[in-house]
Amino acid sequence: MNFEENQVPEAILDKLTKVCTCRSITRKTIKEAILNGAHTFPEVKEATRAGTGACGG
Repeated sequence: MNFEENQVPEAILDKLTKVCTCRSITRKTIKEAILNGAHTFPEVKEATRAGTGACGG
């Protein structure tokens, strides 16, 4: 795999980037929910539990 020294492949970023820190929901989890039919924030929230932690989203 070739990539510039300062670039991290998107697949790795998806696994590492936390979208919801309270529930440790990653960008990958959000993308999977969307691919599985969650198209609104309430649907993504229900599918992933993102935004339901102590911070309230």
